[in-house]
Amino acid sequence: MPEGAASLDTALERLYSAPLSAFVSERKAIARELRTAGDRDGARAIEKTQRPSVAAWTLNQLARRHPRALGAFLDCVDRQLAGALEAREDEKRALAQLLEHTREILESDGHAPSRTNIERITRALRSAAVDAEARAALERGRLAGDPEPGDALDVLAAIAPAAASSSPKTPEMPKQAPKDRPKEPRKPDNAFARSARAHASRSPADVEDAERRAALQKSLAELHAERRALAARLERIDDEIATLDRRLAELKTEV
Repeated sequence: MPEGAASLDTALERLYSAPLSAFVSERKAIARELRTAGDRDGARAIEKTQRPSVAAWTLNQLARRHPRALGAFLDCVDRQLAGALEAREDEKRALAQLLEHTREILESDGHAPSRTNIERITRALRSAAVDAEARAALERGRLAGDPEPGDALDVLAAIAPAAASSSPKTPEMPKQAPKDRPKEPRKPDNAFARSARAHASRSPADVEDAERRAALQKSLAELHAERRALAARLERIDDEIATLDRRLAELKTEV
């Protein structure tokens, strides 16, 4: 990595790690330091860096402070997009853990963990999880704004019909049928049954489109998994290079 790019990357890491309340002042300080060091391009790039929204900043801190918890949530999303409906319960547990961390992060910078903030952060998290560009920024802890929800969220909801968030209704007692007339079997009324009826009412074109989108999302999930593996491999290589550089510097001082 060129020296200028390396210094800019380090500067961005420092900037996105800063408290949101200090983002603007930190941005000015970093740009000034880069300009003093002769890196004018880096200074201009830092000055153009957008201040994140509260939701984006919180998600960035989740990625930096709790990468394993975030990775567990993203894995659950990928598994659902690949067709594993049982991953829905795992996703709910992973999300609950992330939201606990979210409240701590919000309070650490003076932001209220209000219902509005939590809902906005949850929506941004789900949107980023199924958008390739936003997800890459999230995994690096460099989201600038709230990702826009896309079609993938609809696919995710469609392949996990059991994810209905409403509480189950108390079943009504069946009315006593007349003795001379056989009782009609009650139609099942649960999430799976409703999904099946809705599926049956769709036109062949709608079904084909949904299947095509589900296949695309499965491919996307597989690519995300491959990308994470490559990123982890690259990180290990970077660590090895840094170790070799330190050893080389030590040897130079001994010569």
